[in-house]
Amino acid sequence: NVVNSGVITARLGHIQLASGDRATVDLYGDKLMEVAVSDAVKSQLVANTGTLHADGGTVALTAAAGSKIVNSLISAQGTLQAQSVGTKNGEIVIAAAGSNAVAHNTAANKGKKQGSSTVIVQGTLDASGRNAGEQGGHITVTGDNVALLAGTFIDASGSDGKSGTTAGLAKSAVRLGSAGGDIRIGGDYLGQGDTPTALNLYVDPGALILNDALNSGDAGRTIFWSDGTTQFYGN
Repeated sequence: NVVNSGVITARLGHIQLASGDRATVDLYGDKLMEVAVSDAVKSQLVANTGTLHADGGTVALTAAAGSKIVNSLISAQGTLQAQSVGTKNGEIVIAAAGSNAVAHNTAANKGKKQGSSTVIVQGTLDASGRNAGEQGGHITVTGDNVALLAGTFIDASGSDGKSGTTAGLAKSAVRLGSAGGDIRIGGDYLGQGDTPTALNLYVDPGALILNDALNSGDAGRTIFWSDGTTQFYGN
């Protein structure tokens, strides 16, 4: 179990709260700490009620899945902030590996594990770029069951970018040069690509998700997806 109720700051750096009982440290790459869990672990909790600031960097809450058993909960309250700093866009990742939300979104591997993973968001996820010339960053939330509850505020808005057509781009591609960033809740476009997909997704009427162009250029791309049931009542 990993619980934070304080303040962690890593400007232009990386913050990761990760649950697992086995880990390898990537000393030369940018994947932070690779975490795995054995079937000896029956349940996991990663919870944040505090403040995580990594402007221009990465904030990640992650829970690994065992080879046969999955029972994990990520609770994201408080504030997760990775705002853009100049040309360095921030990124926020909340990822609970599960029986449906499998690595690389490989269809053949879905439904083979017992139990499930759950992600509950009831706080602020801010990867915006609000100063002149800045673009919004990336926000990804994945797990078997994903819920954005009342009080959730997600923002990947950007100040400035380009306007134009997406002709020639795959529908799963982010608009190149747009002011707004990239938000993926429960999966990517039509559940395609490598992003793990949710089985169930709920977005409360009290949830607000923004991906605006604040000054110039195009807004960003926001995807809500589940393979099973999607209940969207948000804003």
